[in-house]
Amino acid sequence: MGGSLEDLARLHDALKPSLPNLGICLDTAHAYAAGYDCSSAEGALKFIARAHRLMGFEAIKALHLNDSRALLGSHREHHEHWGKGRLGSEGLKALLVREEFSSTPGILETPKDGLDADRANLDYARKLSAV
Repeated sequence: MGGSLEDLARLHDALKPSLPNLGICLDTAHAYAAGYDCSSAEGALKFIARAHRLMGFEAIKALHLNDSRALLGSHREHHEHWGKGRLGSEGLKALLVREEFSSTPGILETPKDGLDADRANLDYARKLSAV
């Protein structure tokens, strides 16, 4: 459940009448594992365009930003530090520089290897988001 954008849209539509502030958190590693190739700018933008078509921009309330060790479409969750997995920087940059996400919270959900690793992941994302 929730593996595809269509699943998320159905869940969102079913719950929205009872939960008017309900939103969706899109996850880069989960999207990749579900078969959405977010590793390139083109792929990331296609993914976001599809999410907008299915749910509307206002439904996207947060982004989980993580690289992935898993293969595209593997349905496996294997988060990785940014720059060390299969997603790389191009797709992440395409998401981070989008004007519609300028106020959207981004949550780095990478392996917990101490504060230095957390800082490195945050620095990586910040550098990519600088326009």
